[in-house]
Amino acid sequence: MDQSSQKSLACLRDFRHLTRLAVRSSCSSLLLDASTVSEPGRLTHLSMCDVTFPTAALGSVVSAVSRFSNLTSLVCHHMGVFEETILMVHSILGCLPKLKHLSLSVVHKLCTFHNVPGPDPAGGAQGPVEAPALSSLELIDCMDHSLPEDAMKLMPGLKSLAVFYRHSHQELPDRRPSPVCHLRTWLSDLPQLSTLAIVKGPPVNKYVASIPPTVTSLTLCVSGLSSKDMTAMAARVPDLLHLHVDPWPSRLGAHTARIPLLFPKLRRLKLRHERVPENKFLALHLLRDLRYLEILDSRPHLPELAGKLQALTNYRLEVKTSPCPRDVLSCSCVCQVY
Repeated sequence: MDQSSQKSLACLRDFRHLTRLAVRSSCSSLLLDASTVSEPGRLTHLSMCDVTFPTAALGSVVSAVSRFSNLTSLVCHHMGVFEETILMVHSILGCLPKLKHLSLSVVHKLCTFHNVPGPDPAGGAQGPVEAPALSSLELIDCMDHSLPEDAMKLMPGLKSLAVFYRHSHQELPDRRPSPVCHLRTWLSDLPQLSTLAIVKGPPVNKYVASIPPTVTSLTLCVSGLSSKDMTAMAARVPDLLHLHVDPWPSRLGAHTARIPLLFPKLRRLKLRHERVPENKFLALHLLRDLRYLEILDSRPHLPELAGKLQALTNYRLEVKTSPCPRDVLSCSCVCQVY
């Protein structure tokens, strides 16, 4: 529901079998609670972006989402809550035990917690909240000091982590990255991680050595990606099956031809063709297990080039030269990656 209002929410009671709900861009504050839908226990996916509650207190948001006790996926972006992000994570995990996927926009303030908070902010039991069901976490508009260094200890069973930084290290005012890189510690605390996506953020060489070898799907939309970084990544993830690489301001260029050598097991690949010589691009046919290639930029001659590549693979390879349609219930905040 785009441009949502309290009046538009009222119609939801007519949908008795509703399981997924997306609310976008409320023109006024919304009162979202269990009475919003006819059967709150059926709702498993709730996505809210740019939605205003009657009060901006963390307790108001947590109280609202806790009414949907069977949620397995929750997205809360730009909700106007200014309390620390780690408290929101802690509170949500404490009231939604079935949650598998959590996506939050990060509050732009320096985290005052040096460690994960022990007590439940809502007044529950002492000690860290266990999150046995949570397997996927997205952090939007992240800054390195927005969460404590040991934040991932709340969610040690994560299999998927996506971090969308607010800035790349080249966009920082003094152009000097912080000597501290919390991402490095976050990755070290996730031994079961299989999917990792990083957009912007610190230089790759700050955290590449901490990427778990269990990662089989990797997305890097980062600045300043070097040939040395690519080699270091290949050493960390020898069983990589899915790669989405989109560096800037320089592109992969002729280094594209090294991908079959670095990541020989790839089955899916997403990249740009810009500044890649034809013979280097066609070298991708050496990826013998590759089944899907998505080209992220549009060029008039791409269909012809894609045809040449498919012929070299005996037409086992599917090549996409236009973006796949986006799930209308997914949030546009993360469309750069998915």
